[in-house]
Parts: sequence; structure tokens; C-alpha cells
Amino acid sequence: MNLVKNSKQEVSIDYLKGAYDISNPPIPFFSNQDFYRVVIELSSPLTGYLGRIPGAATSGDRFHYLRDL
Repeated sequence: MNLVKNSKQEVSIDYLKGAYDISNPPIPFFSNQDFYRVVIELSSPLTGYLGRIPGAATSGDRFHYLRDL
């Protein structure tokens, strides 16, 4: 979340996944699809932590910060 908040621009799912992987995560995701599902949930209207601009494919989606967790 802080990565998106501090970036000052929209970021892709690949950017988020790469940053998560090198951050020594306590829970490694088994696939890119699992990670994508979590980010989509954070951008859902029910949670609203991230904004999402859909792309042509899952890797084309762009995300931006809306509010803190």
C-alpha cells in the first residue's frame, strides 16, 4: 500500500509483484494470479484502498492510491 501511496503515479501489477517479492515478505504468494486477486480485492468498491484503471490484460491494469488501510 505504501509503495502505491509514495509512487505519485499509477503502477502496474508487475511493478507491485516485483516490489513485494524483493521485500522479504512474510507470506510468499504462490502465483501471480493469487497476488492479482489480492490487489483486485484492495481496489474493489467495498474496500476502496486502491483505485484501478483496467487494461487490455491483467498485466495492463494500473493502480493508484486512494486511502490508508
